[in-house]
Amino acid sequence: MKPTVTSALGLGLLLATLLNGIEPFLLRVGVLEAAKYEAAWTPLCGSAGLSRAPFGLGARCATPPHGERLPMLWPDVRAAATSHTLRSSGPGKALKLAKDACTFALVISSAWLFLRRPDRGQLRIRLPLICLGALVLGQAALGLARGELMPVLSGLRSFEVLPIALLLPPVVATSLSEGLARWVGATIVLQVPLLIVEALRSLPVQKVFPVLLLPWRLSGSLVNPNSLGVFAAVGLAFVLCFERSPRRRACAVAAAALCVAAAGSGAGWVALALIGSWKLWASRSVVARTLAVACILGAVALLPQLTARRDVFESLRARTQVFRGLETGGIPGLLLGNALGTGTTTLATADPMSPLGPRGRWAWAGGSAGAALISQTGLLGLCMAVAALCVAFGRDPSARLVIAVSAACGLVAPLLDTFPPNLLIALVLGRARAEGG
Repeated sequence: MKPTVTSALGLGLLLATLLNGIEPFLLRVGVLEAAKYEAAWTPLCGSAGLSRAPFGLGARCATPPHGERLPMLWPDVRAAATSHTLRSSGPGKALKLAKDACTFALVISSAWLFLRRPDRGQLRIRLPLICLGALVLGQAALGLARGELMPVLSGLRSFEVLPIALLLPPVVATSLSEGLARWVGATIVLQVPLLIVEALRSLPVQKVFPVLLLPWRLSGSLVNPNSLGVFAAVGLAFVLCFERSPRRRACAVAAAALCVAAAGSGAGWVALALIGSWKLWASRSVVARTLAVACILGAVALLPQLTARRDVFESLRARTQVFRGLETGGIPGLLLGNALGTGTTTLATADPMSPLGPRGRWAWAGGSAGAALISQTGLLGLCMAVAALCVAFGRDPSARLVIAVSAACGLVAPLLDTFPPNLLIALVLGRARAEGG
């Protein structure tokens, strides 16, 4: 693919990632709706009052009188005071469509390139993706027949990167992934100044507990902290696989570590440990491989300290218990899926009260990529997705790190709905179809 086209797509990816969560970010730090930002501190701080940093660099509750607790520690008080930061305006929703525009442009390009030079000789390699796509289309047709338009559209949005993995010519996918690596690294680095501003001025939207030296978990432009941690880890793996510049790789490593630390993401820390262990294991020395094992075990053991969360293991365990809701749809639902869009974040935003949304009996479906695949396409869809990852892992050695990190994050994070990790995974699957054959 031409460098100008790759640069345009890379710039689109960077802007889409920033614009996706820029409105809630600006609301949290008081740039938008400054009056509501100022008013929110009164119920949050109570009798302790507000302490302001010089030059407008921050606002925090003063130290409360002895024996008192800040009102912000109570979830209902915090939720009421910061509710305006969670509402999307019309322009804010339009900005979120930037990621869909970026993905759609790549889908159209993939289809055009495939039709121009069809590559039908790779049917065996594409078969898992073809079967997964057929399951998605079948569930979409059934959903439309039941009148479930919004859930179907939400589900299709979760799988919007699938045509890229299926249609993008492998040669193009290879050059594109290598060209986009620097843009992915730049996107990670640009989160750092956002996190600095957020650390100084943000309202406490998340749970109030210190994360390392920060007052609470930060999100940057990724809407929620866990998404930031997962993006930093998957993005770093992508950069390390395809970026050739040692300087850019080093910057990406430092920025990704800062992002994961600020997010207090357990999944992010484990993924970073996996990346470090992978690099150590590649040296093949006994000492290095011993350190690789110690790196993973140490990260897991230190998760409560790294995330400042005593319940971090309970949180990770709950996200992996996808089978607790499998009985919802019976045997047919278990094998082929229940309905497209169940438990997706898009449906939760567009129609919070939908019976297929992530509330009630479908709460389990939004906890991880595995749960989302099972709820929407059944165990057969999950098997097809795993098969596609295995094929890519076996046929593309240069991309094995990002595949392994993505698979690990997919156990505890909704990667199907997380941009740009879902787009990066699609590119890796697209380039892997030609490797080794």
